[in-house]
Amino acid sequence: MLIEVPRTTNVGSGAQTYLALHAEGVDAQIAIFEAGGALFGQGPAPTSDEPFRVPYDAVAHRWWRIAEAGGMLRFQTSSDGRVFDDHATIATPSYAGAVRVIIGAGTYQAEPDPGSAEFDNLDAPPGS
Repeated sequence: MLIEVPRTTNVGSGAQTYLALHAEGVDAQIAIFEAGGALFGQGPAPTSDEPFRVPYDAVAHRWWRIAEAGGMLRFQTSSDGRVFDDHATIATPSYAGAVRVIIGAGTYQAEPDPGSAEFDNLDAPPGS
């Protein structure tokens, strides 16, 4: 799953921006989040609850991808949508073939300036 994220919510707020893969009936999701100035992954609990956390960089992390190959999921980002950096790799959960994609942004508390997020190019790499 690939998405371009030209703008996330206000990194100085409690708001978050995310790309998630969720399976019905499973109490876990696979996701990439930006929240509070950090970019982090969420994997199926309990073994890989947060497989990575790095300071968020709006330029270097413009493209987000969760890729599967050879029984492994890779959490990746890119500045240009062509060359990706791996942040973490986890075993592909059994439900990965039956997920729905959720993209969104929001907050779970009152925020004076949560900002807004912008998404583009869902599963459409540059030049496609």
